[in-house]
Amino acid sequence: MVLARNYYPWASLLLLGLLWAPIQALAAIEVGKVLATRGEVSAAAADGQTRALKRGASLFEGDTVVTGIDSFARIRFSDGGSVHLRAATRFAIAEYAFEQQGKKDVGRFDLVAGGFRAVTGAIGRDDKPAYSVKTPVTTIGIRGTDHEGRFCNNDCSDLREQGIEPPEDGLYNGTFEGETVINGQGFGPGQYGYTNRAGVTIRLPKPPRILTGDPMPDPSDDTEYEGLGADEGGTPAGEEEQTADGGDGDDGGTTPPTEPPSDDGGTGTAGTGTEGTGTTETGGTGTTGTTETTGTTGTTVTTGTEGQGEQFVSNPDTGFFNIPARDQQVVILECPI
Repeated sequence: MVLARNYYPWASLLLLGLLWAPIQALAAIEVGKVLATRGEVSAAAADGQTRALKRGASLFEGDTVVTGIDSFARIRFSDGGSVHLRAATRFAIAEYAFEQQGKKDVGRFDLVAGGFRAVTGAIGRDDKPAYSVKTPVTTIGIRGTDHEGRFCNNDCSDLREQGIEPPEDGLYNGTFEGETVINGQGFGPGQYGYTNRAGVTIRLPKPPRILTGDPMPDPSDDTEYEGLGADEGGTPAGEEEQTADGGDGDDGGTTPPTEPPSDDGGTGTAGTGTEGTGTTETGGTGTTGTTETTGTTGTTVTTGTEGQGEQFVSNPDTGFFNIPARDQQVVILECPI
């Protein structure tokens, strides 16, 4: 009896250990791998434990990936999606499941600080509402997308190294392919937006230098990582290369971002009306002018492809963009760039 009493506590601990082991095994399902890193990159698990990340490291639901100064991380998820995290970024895998028994496919991420570029995989393609990136000011939804975002919170002073004055705090977003949706506004290829600290989203008339002045590589393209000084680049040994699907169609891959429109508008041609020679009005920011001639007045109106006959001029002191008057009305668009 004495032996039994002394043995009982040890037997209980052994039983608890046996029961806990399969629970841990079920919880630790790999959801992605690190394809490349540079500098200091780490992950903080849901239980607070941290670990260094290098090429080939596994990632799990609940991990928060952290990149240091002059660092980056390239990640491939199990659904074929990929993400590039720029320096000084905190990016959390809040909820993720792909082809897991008894679970619906979902990819929920949190951008706590810094910036990212992401090419969505099967989750974002097959069930678009199942994918989102939450930021401190808003949530980014997608429509089969290659997109990017950067959040500033008094921590974008590194831009001065590129000769760029840090802009107003908030989220800056851009789309390369597909569509991103922020606060009900859709942003297609080559379109950019800004969301301020109050959660108000506006469309930017031109690409913000915070994104174009320090561009991030396409995380689905190995060639864009050549020459970036990664500690270990490419696909981890033993991993079969996966191609992330882009867009809504069946074709994979991504297309280059739309180039920002040039500053010179199209060139109009003088029209000859029945009452005299016409006048020419030069359009806005388009690269190719479109000419329309009216016979009775001889007026020719030229509009740029993108400019719609208007030019936006920024006031460097106020940060406002003034739209030229139309019918004695002036519209002021507040813009941080």
